[in-house]
Amino acid sequence: MLEDFHRRNPLKSGISREELRGRAGQADERVFGHLLAVLEAEGVVRSEKDKVRLASHSLQLSPEQQKVVDGIEAEFRRAGAAPPTPEDTESELFQLLVADRRLIRVKEGLYFHADALRQIEGKLVALLREKKEIGPADIKDLLGISRKYAIPLLEYFDAQRVTQRVGERRVLRGG
Repeated sequence: MLEDFHRRNPLKSGISREELRGRAGQADERVFGHLLAVLEAEGVVRSEKDKVRLASHSLQLSPEQQKVVDGIEAEFRRAGAAPPTPEDTESELFQLLVADRRLIRVKEGLYFHADALRQIEGKLVALLREKKEIGPADIKDLLGISRKYAIPLLEYFDAQRVTQRVGERRVLRGG
């Protein structure tokens, strides 16, 4: 059902930049890039990773699908700093939560609810302001989690430019 919708309306559900450029008659890359930037600035389209979609598009889910999506989101929200391992990260309904940035991929097979990451970041920044530098054991103690979650979280916040790795320790970036 969702696949048929995607095939008939590729710009509604999302289309790769290259496919869109091909459908535009192989427009010059600079011209195409400028046009896409203007359309994004005006709020006509939205780019996410390599996909381009109409900004006004929102997928209509059946009540059963919405219940599944709400259940997945609630499970990740409740889990906080120790999220479950998703059973099927490739399912379209799971990917809707990722596309909406309600679930954030921290590493392969490890997703956190966006609200949980914001709360973790707040606690991490406060701890770093107090201690100046921390290691994996500090974040484990702070959040009551195992290394399974602590190390990927530290690496995620390094990549987000919140923290900076100095040896085996982390410091607040710019601080």
